[in-house]
Amino acid sequence: MSSQLFGEEDQADPEEPIVGGYDTSDWDDVFAPESRTGTERNDVLASSYISALKNSSGLRLVNEEGIKKAYQAHGELGLFSVFITPEFKRSLRKWTNIALETRGVAAATAMEFDAYIGLEFTMSICPLNDISDFWS
Repeated sequence: MSSQLFGEEDQADPEEPIVGGYDTSDWDDVFAPESRTGTERNDVLASSYISALKNSSGLRLVNEEGIKKAYQAHGELGLFSVFITPEFKRSLRKWTNIALETRGVAAATAMEFDAYIGLEFTMSICPLNDISDFWS
């Protein structure tokens, strides 16, 4: 069905990703360098996307000092404690492991579960939202 039936203009490139209301025209160079590995291209794209999201969202950090301390003390994993309490994470992992074990799958370790949560967070805010995009 033609989009003109609804008074919309045809898009010049239907494959061009639409990222909310963000101007992605300056992201074109992310895809150009063929010499970069897939992971490097993904890192550049993710950084560009997060930067655009941060700069245009109007969101501000409430506890900036606490966030900095968590990051300095424990790196990226320390940031989990800013958003998800250890008690909540333990409960989620417990429920997940019960479901895994009923299916005959080994329980997830704390580190595996943290990695999984990190991937889920990243995929929810990044244009690379298929888990296979994160494996080389």
